Amino acid sequence: MTAFEAYTEDAKTDLAPQFGRIRKSRAQAIYLPNYSNQDLLQQVREARQAGIQATFLFTEGLNANRFPGGNFPPELEGGYFTSSRQSTSEESQKFRNLFRQRFSEDPDKDALQAYDAFGLIFQAVESQRKADPESIQKGLHSLGSYQGISGPLLYKESGDPIVDIAIMRIQKGGAEVCQVVQP
Repeated sequence: MTAFEAYTEDAKTDLAPQFGRIRKSRAQAIYLPNYSNQDLLQQVREARQAGIQATFLFTEGLNANRFPGGNFPPELEGGYFTSSRQSTSEESQKFRNLFRQRFSEDPDKDALQAYDAFGLIFQAVESQRKADPESIQKGLHSLGSYQGISGPLLYKESGDPIVDIAIMRIQKGGAEVCQVVQP
């Protein structure tokens, strides 16, 4: 890391001093941990206006559906973000089609993961034949592998799922998979 700038959610609108320091550092990549697409787009524009040519790295929350027209804006071209790998199973395709019919858009990762979360809870309750918190936790820990509509999930003692992660690159308004990292 050649530069670090404090990140806050205050009302700062003039980022010229920070971008000036970043430009002087000649950083090759800049990570923007924004969830708000408006803030993200404004920061990328300001960085480019300040003469920064670095590659931008974005959070997993980045989603083309949240931009007007459902495409990534040209300013984000060449940037990278991570995404949970998405299953192409028959059940996953069925869910996507039903979601598209109901909401007139493709489901994002949050919709897929919410559906999988309920599937996990239902399976844990069924395996333990109880719905109290301790039984659900025990059921989740004993599940092993779970084939969700977002892809395969494996739970170990920590309670965090072990999942494949795709590194995505923004190209021509969409995103392409550059690499899949398997734990």
